[in-house]
Order: sequence, then C-alpha cells, then structure tokens
Amino acid sequence: MLSIAVQHHPSRLLPEALRRYEVVTDPDPDGQPSAIRCYLECLRRTPPEATHRLVLQDDVELARDFDARAAAAVAELPGDVIAFFVPKFALHGKWMREAHEVGKRWCALPSSANWAPAVATCWPVELVGDFLDYATAHVARRRARGLHTTGDDPVIGAWKRARSRTIWATVPSLVQHPDVGYSLVKLRDYNGQNLARRAAVFADD
Repeated sequence: MLSIAVQHHPSRLLPEALRRYEVVTDPDPDGQPSAIRCYLECLRRTPPEATHRLVLQDDVELARDFDARAAAAVAELPGDVIAFFVPKFALHGKWMREAHEVGKRWCALPSSANWAPAVATCWPVELVGDFLDYATAHVARRRARGLHTTGDDPVIGAWKRARSRTIWATVPSLVQHPDVGYSLVKLRDYNGQNLARRAAVFADD
C-alpha cells in the first residue's frame, strides 16, 4: 500500500488538493526553521500496513491522475527510492531533460551527486528505518559542531552517497513545484519567477 504524507508548516497555505492526504505538521513550528525535521516526522508516522511512504512538500501541484500514476511507478520499481520531482537546475535537471529527449521513462540520480530532490520522494518501508537512523545521527553530528540542519535535500543526498544508492526519477515529473511563498530552507519569500526551481520536465506541460 502506498501511503502519502504532506510535510506542512502552519505558516504556509496548504493547497486544497493536498488535504486529502495525511498532513504532518512540523513538530516544532516555533523553533528554528528546518525542513528535515518535518520530513523525518512524516517518515516516522509511516502506517504499519504501508509498503511505501511518499512525502510531498506542502506547496506542490500534482499531475493529472497522480495517485494512479504514482502507484504504477512504485509497482515498477518497488525496492528503490523514487523522486516524482526533479528541478531544472544543476546536473539533475540536465539528466532529466536528456532522458526525456530520448524517450526514457526513468532517470537515474546517481549516488555520486551530493544532494537529492526532496519535494516529492517515495521510500520503500524497508529503507525508511535506515534513513531515519542515518538522518538522525547526521543532524546530531552537525549539532555537536554547532551547525543547524535546515534542508532535507542534502541529508537525503548524504544518505544516498553513504549507502551507494541510486534514486530513480520518473520521466516526466509527476509533481510541479510552483516555488511561491516562504521557503524554510532559504528563509525568504519566493514569487515563482525562478524557473530553475520548477520541474525540468512536468507531465502536464
């Protein structure tokens, strides 16, 4: 069973289309902003009957028939982490565009990359516990050095490198990131005009 959660901060508007899923609110909304804190909480709350846990950020737009298409993708690669969003910037966007141009349905995000897009990622439950342990220790090590961990993308990337895992992205992306509103990672408001932060290739375009 595919279980879907939305990582939500109460300061941000939650789109109506996302309210049908489990909404997980930041466990410390008044604390230092941290996307990874709520991301991990979404994974901790994975229902015992679930086979996969999909975490969506609270500002995404979903492609048509998203639930069915996401479930079909998970059934095709049941043992891998799947990214349903890849942005235009950096090598990730280049890999996605190249895969789309030649008609591929999947794009590999190699373990060598130092981050992984966290806007819409799906985890097999057998990997959830390992990532939670790794991420918790990662955040604690940084805290011991006086560093605060804000982003979720680099933590997933660090786990991916440590475990030599390839994350697979659907081609095209089934999720769009309008990038409008307050960013907990960048600590600033966005107006959606930075097109590099939107999907490299979106299914509904």
